[in-house]
Amino acid sequence: DAYLRKVYWLADVVAEHALEIKAWMEANPTSVFNRGELTAAQVLDEQLQAEVFVYPADTAKPGQLFHCFAAQEAAAAGLALVLSATDGLPSVFGEVAEFIPDPTDYSAWAEGLAVLLQDRERLAQMRLHSRTWAIPQKWTQHAWVWRDLVKGRPVQWAGPGHKAWNEQTVPV
Repeated sequence: DAYLRKVYWLADVVAEHALEIKAWMEANPTSVFNRGELTAAQVLDEQLQAEVFVYPADTAKPGQLFHCFAAQEAAAAGLALVLSATDGLPSVFGEVAEFIPDPTDYSAWAEGLAVLLQDRERLAQMRLHSRTWAIPQKWTQHAWVWRDLVKGRPVQWAGPGHKAWNEQTVPV
């Protein structure tokens, strides 16, 4: 509700999604949980306890979604990734995620997720594959690009030799 109050009058897709999420949570009180505002440590704890990261992305316009930092974090935490086959996600996560085709068919998502959760061997393989895939990724490279984009700076890709290449933290 607090977030909804902040974005309600924006009259854009964020406000529409906030209303949709609120309605979804009210309609499904036993399966959709509001964790409230979480610290970074609490988010990390939630990620480490989870088994699957599910991201049925419905972009308002094609081309809006070129990456997903949350999926990147989920892979590092060793979660199986189940993502929308939308925009740039297949090119970034194609070798590690399972994709559900667009447009999003929520019954197909639910069915696919139920099958995955019952197949413990496949789920364990997907989780291991996510973690193995995530280890060599240069996450700081993406974080520096994100920081420059947010600050409106020209982006200089952080390749080998750049000071951010092996750093663990990124000042924002």
